[in-house]
Amino acid sequence: MDWLLSLPAGVHLEHLLALVGAVVAAALATRLTRAVAPRFDLVSRPKGERWSQAPTPMGGGVAMMVVLAPGLWLLSPDLLVGALIVHVLGLVDDKRNLSPPVKLVFQTVAACWVVAAPLGGGGVLAPGATPAGALPGLPDALVPLGPLVVAIPVTIAFYVGVANSLNLLDNMDGSAAGVTAVSAAFIYLLATGGDAAAAPLGAAAAVTAGAALGFLTQNFPPARIFMGDAGSLLLGFVLAGLAVRLPVEAGASPAQRLAVMAFVIGAPLFDTALVWVTRTNARRPFLLGGRDHTTHRLMALGLSPRRTLLVVYGVAAALGGVALAVARGGAGLAVVASVAGGVLLVLLGVFLGQVPVYRTAEGALAPARARHPALLYAVELAVDVAALSACWLAAYAIRFEGEDLAFYLRASAVPALPIVIAAKVSVLLLLGLYRGFWRTVRFADVARIAQAVLLGSVLVVVVATITTRFENYSRGVFAIDGLLSLLAIVASRSALRLFRGALARLMDQTRVAVVVGAEGLRDLAAEAAAAERLVVAGVVAPGDPEAVVAGAREHGAQVALVGPPLGEDDPRVVALRAAGVEVRRLRAVLE
Repeated sequence: MDWLLSLPAGVHLEHLLALVGAVVAAALATRLTRAVAPRFDLVSRPKGERWSQAPTPMGGGVAMMVVLAPGLWLLSPDLLVGALIVHVLGLVDDKRNLSPPVKLVFQTVAACWVVAAPLGGGGVLAPGATPAGALPGLPDALVPLGPLVVAIPVTIAFYVGVANSLNLLDNMDGSAAGVTAVSAAFIYLLATGGDAAAAPLGAAAAVTAGAALGFLTQNFPPARIFMGDAGSLLLGFVLAGLAVRLPVEAGASPAQRLAVMAFVIGAPLFDTALVWVTRTNARRPFLLGGRDHTTHRLMALGLSPRRTLLVVYGVAAALGGVALAVARGGAGLAVVASVAGGVLLVLLGVFLGQVPVYRTAEGALAPARARHPALLYAVELAVDVAALSACWLAAYAIRFEGEDLAFYLRASAVPALPIVIAAKVSVLLLLGLYRGFWRTVRFADVARIAQAVLLGSVLVVVVATITTRFENYSRGVFAIDGLLSLLAIVASRSALRLFRGALARLMDQTRVAVVVGAEGLRDLAAEAAAAERLVVAGVVAPGDPEAVVAGAREHGAQVALVGPPLGEDDPRVVALRAAGVEVRRLRAVLE
């Protein structure tokens, strides 16, 4: 037992015991609830947006509520009351299917209770409360943004938004519970490490992670019980309550604090944003259920349910790591981590948004609705602006430290930032490096990006020399910035192919492909396609659209490798996509 005496820094023995106890208690309570739920008709019947094919007991949320209650009470009685309101709301919804307005109103009431904190003392309901300490339920991260009349509704919206985001993520066995466990684990690390440790928050986070893990023993695919809205709304609301109570490090800016809150529970927020954008683009109602979430799109790419969950858990852990970097790192690391995390989420959203998941009235997969070129260019430009800004500031953070860093940030880094962005994006445009959607990056493209970065840096040096005689600038900063900018631009242009290659290696089985073109392309395509877990079954001559589709179906193809003569608007390409066949440019595969 000596290892208990040498726990990692910030990990307390009592918290570890609370975690283990919560796992055991939740597992036992879930088993009991699973046996009792059918007697109360707490059963989920198969739905179009779920993967379950048979009636499954619900009530996992009840088991987790019982386990969560002691930890929430020790942290905040008001948070426990709010969680109970949301939990009961979910139970009623599981039985009666409440309308969205009713659910949103009661969630808002629960959030208002937590923010007002009437049981915590010093809340807005307390006589003589002062603005500085009036709202113990209000996150410190939001107070500096402005008056309480602004911060209060933002906090309430945060509670409601996170609760519903996790509810939307609960569309596949193990998704909501696993993401909750990962996010709660990172909240624990943020709460117990650093200069401003918060032991009660750490204990509540440990209990939350334990409750989710205990339930996951019965919910990991194939699930034997569901949590229902009583569980997903509860976990989302609790995660929001934990996130807003994260301790504030000395010297942290309001933006830094908000970034930590957003990234530590970023997985459900990302999924909600992806669904909203793709449904809006496809002209589908946002509140209409469907198989178009992150999990569904990963499954459509060929991943098994368990590997899909591992990817989702990995994304949640990566975002938790970004939150740790933002919270624990200096100004330079915080900026780089925030921008890198945001850019990767945008690129991941673009990649997943291209996966066809909607079906036509005939039941065939409809091709992903093409995005307007202007929107793609805008996204590409926004990614570049964020990446180039982060690289420029990071170069200063690497080159200087302490008071020197503060001085040079004021003297040259921030004043020159608009010039840096304008010079580099202009050269990128001049060299034809804005294409909207990059399926692949060739060596010639990398060389051209390097040329653009170099020319942009030269332009900045010329402007700095003319305006300030290069005073307060450093050659080392330009060298570091150039290297970081090159890596960032190449990575952003290569992200889609990297995502596709990484997911291909996780696929449980290879997918069948056909080549649409000349017979001589078969061997070349087969060799290159093997790296992406594609097996070329044959070649289909580029005849009329119906013949091409019939040929693809004859081979049982899920993917069509199309040669360069056939453009995106070619009737044969349109027909293949309408038939549910994924179309890839053969040139992109070969490169």
